[in-house]
Amino acid sequence: MARRKAVEEPIAGKPRLFIYGRFSSKKQASGDSYNRQMTYAREWAEKHGFEVDDKLTMFDHGLSAFNGDHVKKGALGAFLIAIQKGVVRPGEVLLVESLDRLSRAEELDALGQFATIVQAGITIISMQDGIYNQERIRETQGGILHAALAVMTRAHNESERKSYLVSKAAHAACIAWSAGKGVKPISVGNDPSWVRWNDDLKRFEHIPDQVASLRKLLDLYRIGNGAVRIFERMRATGIALPKGVSNVARVTRLVKHRALVGEKTVKVGDAPAYTIPNYYPSILTEDEFTALQHIRKQRGRRVGKAEVISFMTGMRLTFCANCGSSMGNQNIMNRSRREDGLPQDGHRRLKCSGEQKSVNRCWAGSCSIVPIERALMEFCSDQMNLASLFIDGNEKAEALGSALTRTRQDAEKAQAALDTFMEVGALDSKAAGAKVIRAQIAKLSIELEEKNAEVGHLEYELASLHQHSTPAVAEVWAALREGVRLLDNDARTKARQLVADTFARIEVGLAHDDLIELRLVSRRDVVRVLRVDRKTGERLDQETVDNTQHEALKRRPRKQVRKAA
Repeated sequence: MARRKAVEEPIAGKPRLFIYGRFSSKKQASGDSYNRQMTYAREWAEKHGFEVDDKLTMFDHGLSAFNGDHVKKGALGAFLIAIQKGVVRPGEVLLVESLDRLSRAEELDALGQFATIVQAGITIISMQDGIYNQERIRETQGGILHAALAVMTRAHNESERKSYLVSKAAHAACIAWSAGKGVKPISVGNDPSWVRWNDDLKRFEHIPDQVASLRKLLDLYRIGNGAVRIFERMRATGIALPKGVSNVARVTRLVKHRALVGEKTVKVGDAPAYTIPNYYPSILTEDEFTALQHIRKQRGRRVGKAEVISFMTGMRLTFCANCGSSMGNQNIMNRSRREDGLPQDGHRRLKCSGEQKSVNRCWAGSCSIVPIERALMEFCSDQMNLASLFIDGNEKAEALGSALTRTRQDAEKAQAALDTFMEVGALDSKAAGAKVIRAQIAKLSIELEEKNAEVGHLEYELASLHQHSTPAVAEVWAALREGVRLLDNDARTKARQLVADTFARIEVGLAHDDLIELRLVSRRDVVRVLRVDRKTGERLDQETVDNTQHEALKRRPRKQVRKAA
């Protein structure tokens, strides 16, 4: 697809000739149409005293003129805007291979677009259909308008019939695949870059190097790396990025893509979308995909390019015990360091953001984050301590289980209602109530998607209550301690995920000169209070808080419910 480019202000001199082409497919683009147009344009420009504008040679690839995508998203839209702004001057020329390259929309829409260009004093030259401008229209007493309209009508009718045939074939293919009888790929939509069609086996198969690259990217994402950091890590280790994944937005789209579990969604016209499971060989299981979505939605899970990765801040997790404001991490890395090359403990600080408030400013101040990190890692490396954070959570587990049961029932009801409406809509797509049926199908589809997402979230939360207090997890904490101390970012990234999975809230109390009070609220709402030495992080004492109305629990942020539109 072509990117929109602004038309530059003209320089005094020869009038300009602009070239516009549109290719619906790669096959068209690989033909000789481009060379043919360029040759014709240069010859015509030289003969008539025009200058070909090479800076705006406009070609839209894969954009539909039937739906108007080339105007909404493509280069032709930029050209029309340039006409409105007066950047393209009267007397200049737009060259196309045929008028149907400009539009295949309904006749009145196509004629309106044609008139916009001609009324601005621009001449349209069609290599197949002739010259169109105000002078020619007057000379032929409107005759060429009838000819142009005939071309537009023919083009629209051809596209409409082609659209009908493609839709009919796509519906048949989707039904066959849904019944497990698909023998050729569905022609609607794009397939992911990590698969290819095997015509002998009549199925898709993985492209090994693309799959290996994709798995590495997903592994790095799951342990908390952001897109930029993933790119750096993969390039540093000589692993090529998956095809088509080149920026943050594309990574975000990739990790949400149901093709990872082998699913294809096909939307054909106004009909409800088909969801075809097992269309592709899967990369992830459903459980793995659900876990990935849970990680994706959690704020602060992923880290960027920080020199020292913090595993306590940036996740809306660590707060000031005095005022309740969030706490931030400040690293002063350009000062003198210790003999082992690490920054001085006092040069890595934990600060209350309430200190910056103009009203009700917090007096808690800051402290070195090093003893807090040391105390937290030491505490969670002990199996008894880790298990104690999860022993008193039956009430929460029961509440999550009840919510999961209710949400599953709601999802089943939405699915049943959707199936009913889809069956009714399939009987006669042109019935009087078809529009109402399509609207209801769209509404139920959104509701079902939301319910399924909520089911996945609750399943993940329920599972996480049981898995993070095991001896194996305690061993993982212990294995990371030395790496965390040495500021190894791989170890600190993994520790960040463990902290996010283990704790719902951490409060830091700085009321004493010689100690720091840590209030740890686990994901089962168990509150442990640690008092540690302010310099060394050595644990002085600890207690389990049985009070369910504890201030730390009152302040714990609850999940916000999105208001209905």
